[in-house]
Amino acid sequence: MKKIASVHLIGVMLVLATSTQLLSQPLPPTQWHRLRTPHVDIIFKGNISREAQRVANTLEHLYEPVSQSLGVRPTKIALVLRNQETHLNGFIALGPRRGEFFTFPTQNYNFTGTSDWLSLLSVHEWRHVAQLAQLKQNFNQLAYWLGGDFFLGTMMTLNVPLWFFEGDAVSIETALTSSGRGRIPSFDRLYRTNLLAQRRFSYAKQVLGSFKDPVPDHYRVGYYLTTHLRRKYGPAVLADILQRTTLPKLFPTAIKNATGSNLSQIYEDTNQELKSCWQKQLEGLKLTPAQRLTVRHNTDYTDYAYPQPDKGGSIVVLKSGIGTVARFVRLNGKQRVRKIFTPGCINQDVGFSVAQNKMVWVETIPDPRWEDRSYGVIQHYDTQAKRLKTLTHKSRYGAAALSPDATKIIALESDEGYNHQLVMLDAKNGQVLQCLPNPDNHFYLTPKWSADGKQIVVVKNVRQRVTITLINVATGGTQDLLPYSTEQLGCPFMQGQYVLYNSAYSGIDNIYAIDLATHRRYQVTSRKYGAYNPIISADGCWLIFNDFTKDGMDVAKIPFDPKQWTPLEQVEDRSVHYYAPLAAQEDNGDMLANIPHRTYPVKRYHPWQHWLNVHSWLTLKDVAWNTDDPQNPSELLQQMKLGVLCSKDVLGTTELAIDYLHDFKEKFGEAAAKISYKGWYPIVSLEGALRRKYEEQIAYERELGLELSLPLQFNHGQYTYTPSLATESTLHSETHTTWYTQQYKGSFSRTSKKSDRDIYHPWAQVLTIEYQHTPYGGDVQKQLLDAQAGFYFPGLFKHHALRLCIGYKHPKKIYDETHLRNQLKTLAPRIYEACRQEYSEIPSASIKYALPLCYPDWSLGYFLYIKRLRVDMGYCFKHTKVAKASERVYGPTPVASNGVYKTLKCLERITTQYENSISLALLADVHPLILFNIPQVSVGVEYLYSLEQRRGSFLFVFSFTPNCHQGE
Repeated sequence: MKKIASVHLIGVMLVLATSTQLLSQPLPPTQWHRLRTPHVDIIFKGNISREAQRVANTLEHLYEPVSQSLGVRPTKIALVLRNQETHLNGFIALGPRRGEFFTFPTQNYNFTGTSDWLSLLSVHEWRHVAQLAQLKQNFNQLAYWLGGDFFLGTMMTLNVPLWFFEGDAVSIETALTSSGRGRIPSFDRLYRTNLLAQRRFSYAKQVLGSFKDPVPDHYRVGYYLTTHLRRKYGPAVLADILQRTTLPKLFPTAIKNATGSNLSQIYEDTNQELKSCWQKQLEGLKLTPAQRLTVRHNTDYTDYAYPQPDKGGSIVVLKSGIGTVARFVRLNGKQRVRKIFTPGCINQDVGFSVAQNKMVWVETIPDPRWEDRSYGVIQHYDTQAKRLKTLTHKSRYGAAALSPDATKIIALESDEGYNHQLVMLDAKNGQVLQCLPNPDNHFYLTPKWSADGKQIVVVKNVRQRVTITLINVATGGTQDLLPYSTEQLGCPFMQGQYVLYNSAYSGIDNIYAIDLATHRRYQVTSRKYGAYNPIISADGCWLIFNDFTKDGMDVAKIPFDPKQWTPLEQVEDRSVHYYAPLAAQEDNGDMLANIPHRTYPVKRYHPWQHWLNVHSWLTLKDVAWNTDDPQNPSELLQQMKLGVLCSKDVLGTTELAIDYLHDFKEKFGEAAAKISYKGWYPIVSLEGALRRKYEEQIAYERELGLELSLPLQFNHGQYTYTPSLATESTLHSETHTTWYTQQYKGSFSRTSKKSDRDIYHPWAQVLTIEYQHTPYGGDVQKQLLDAQAGFYFPGLFKHHALRLCIGYKHPKKIYDETHLRNQLKTLAPRIYEACRQEYSEIPSASIKYALPLCYPDWSLGYFLYIKRLRVDMGYCFKHTKVAKASERVYGPTPVASNGVYKTLKCLERITTQYENSISLALLADVHPLILFNIPQVSVGVEYLYSLEQRRGSFLFVFSFTPNCHQGE
């Protein structure tokens, strides 16, 4: 007993010390405000009030134009501006119904074009609001009445493909603005290249992806499919399809009824039309011959992006692909690829900078605790010393470039108030040396230094029009080199009297140049699919750039000879205006050109006043099946969990869940309620449960628990560290019996980055420890020690994986005499076997080797799509030792010596069981029932052979990967 008390005292001291330390940390700003318009409630923090007003005016201005082709008027919605994030995102969601804009602007000019980031989000996400309003009709309206947002979301997810929603939203942003994604050649680059290279993929592969070939995402596929529908069948066809897409009709049936063509035919017609347009675009086009510097040893899709000259004459690139995580590599003259370093969460659409054997780039680092906060920090790597250094902390940088002497860095900073400025930093320690003036808050993209380090060349965006600007570092003076326009401009690079840059002037991305002496413009390259990211070789004789191919970005070079360049006046515009009929149908011009400037009243928003926000009810949360004995169909269904009521405030701070669980195997029903508050550094949860057992006599169990948990996350290099601490106090009550348990949980994981083809993380370590006891004694005393560890290693070949797991479990229970007497009081007099003490020891270990067999990409109509076949081989060991001390008693009886029962015999049993087995599993990663948007599922057959029993059996294996799409 002294030992237990000592452990409890140590545990309490540890929890109190930890809580004191954590609660002393600065809490996130809680000064929320709300701005209300007729159609949206915008919730934001005070330091972004100016942009909240602009977003409010934009959304109100867009309300009618965005919704008119769907024929709906959406009801009011809450919108949260997340201005402490540096991720690129924005979404409309259900459960609860709300929108969220991550306000940090992107440096990827091929994503936003010349549009302002928040304005582009407003058009795109407002269309999603209209889509949800259109879907909430007919049977879907009934589904909402039955189960709230959960049922409506289920009907939407299962019946309407994601490409339809996102493609339609991209179509609207293209039709209603001067620079939507449908107007940007790089947006269709992969789709265009696949079709022109004779890659004709099935509908399933195009929509669900592939581990074998590069496939454009649902934004691109959806844009062209929905645009084709509107081009051929008119502006009302999408609304007609959504109105018809309600059970019992499926999405393909709705398309067939609305258009007269089936889904497969529409997909084929779209591809044929696009291929014809893109072939016509290339007719008569004179291509610039180029020498490829990258040598590919296979056809795996791989990018060698953002070539940068190194001091030794080699070229540094960012290598990434379908089977390769993003890493820096060096290309030398012998055409070999040597790894330099694997960064963390680098924005692969922005790139990096190299000078004097030093490298800098921007990484997105999450806040250790707060999910809605992250940072854009500058990382510095010395390629000779092989040393990584984080130069800035808790910063908000979007792009960074080293000066030619590697002593300074020019970076673009966007603060929480959406204010932008170019900042000069010391490359040794990250200290701010100079802030270049930007009184009008223009937005800058992809800054670079001139060769002499005296000027900065950068793309400048002013009121949704762009130019290339030179900035004098000493004076801060600026010189615009081009007239402001909606031309796609990016990655300017200064070489002598020329500024080279990316542009989509001809309708195909290529490299162009400005002569600073004459101000004339030239086309430098004419490549078939696109040329990007120009640099000049160390000797000044070669132009090195990225050349896009069907296998990814290559590094290529051509002679740096201005005499061979084509004057801009002679460059033909070959743009494919596939969106033009949509713009004519909408007939609204550029809706972002004239946004009103009304000022809406702003008031304080108190989250605690809105904590109860019921969004779903009567929902099926979980079903547990019998996987231990699948040959017994009568016991196939073991558990079913029903969500009676679900509540969550729009900020995601407070959650309430009331559930009912029915266990068919153990024969009990349980009603439980849990409320969690995430606004403090530790998450605080209060939960209670009432369990009713259906045995010979009905018995009740009650539980009331309080939990403190602290999930954390840290990033360093390519590794993510996730430590977690939790403690829970629970009061248990049964018939005439009460006891109290204290539980401590700790976990730690360290995981490396993984590519799409990797089955597991190549390197990972996972550790969990749980200890539970009854520190204050009571009728029942329990003790539990459970420790599990997992280790992941690369296999013998690429994408193979080795997993090693070890575990130890030691539960112990002691029932005192009072517990036995209380139990017998409610029973009929007879002989019972009463357990007085029970404990067990369960050490275990397993090893598993997983490898891919092939990537078939087989499509069986709309029934099944098979992406990958793989094999798992394993060995498992488990030793179970159970010791049980009990009494055979007769009771209850008043004549017994203790007044309740009479002991007849004391019993003690010790059982030992060894389990040794080997297994071999053939698994398939598939998408079943393609039309229902079911996420990827792993199914297969496993042969399990017991070495103890010398007997084998076949088992069905099933698991799935949740679809967690949220995006702009």
